[in-house]
Amino acid sequence: MRTTMLGPGQFQMHQVDVCDDCPNVTFEPVERTLEVEVEKGMADGQSYPFPSEGEVHVDGDHGDLTFRIRLQKHKLFHRRGDDLYTNVTISLLESLVGYHIALTHLDGHQVVLKSSKVTAPFTIVHKPGEGMPNHDRPTKFGSLYVTILVEYPTDRQLTDAERISLSQLFPDPNIKLNEEPIPARAFNGLDRLNVRSS
Repeated sequence: MRTTMLGPGQFQMHQVDVCDDCPNVTFEPVERTLEVEVEKGMADGQSYPFPSEGEVHVDGDHGDLTFRIRLQKHKLFHRRGDDLYTNVTISLLESLVGYHIALTHLDGHQVVLKSSKVTAPFTIVHKPGEGMPNHDRPTKFGSLYVTILVEYPTDRQLTDAERISLSQLFPDPNIKLNEEPIPARAFNGLDRLNVRSS
């Protein structure tokens, strides 16, 4: 049996059937076109069966034909169960004064991300109900998790006056400009993972 893909969700099969016109049991090829309906929320590895559309057994009965769903990788979104994961990049200024951006979802609708607070790099914004639909319960959706990346300017150097102004805006008693180095502060990214619901 040979199966040929004609287009998205459409396959052509070259199948064999018992030929009743011959005195002995022989087989003749038969072409059939089957359509696979990919339902909302179907997961990678999920099966789509066609009963009695498979190989013909010696006794003349047909086996079943089963298609297995394989998800293509998306350039922006990653799926885990019914949840989606992606990331967006904001400027250093936006990370300090706030941001208001729109993210285009898989179906084309806009997901608005907004904050007026200081946003640390790798902050994760949680958007409930913006994930994939659940296959068994199509009205239930997973969540969307957006990791915020901060792009730092690399094409310029701050003047002494700008450095002083920033030091006054964000005072840190442990940091003194143009003096001896201070001890490094340990950082464990897993323990300090910043998740923000929106």
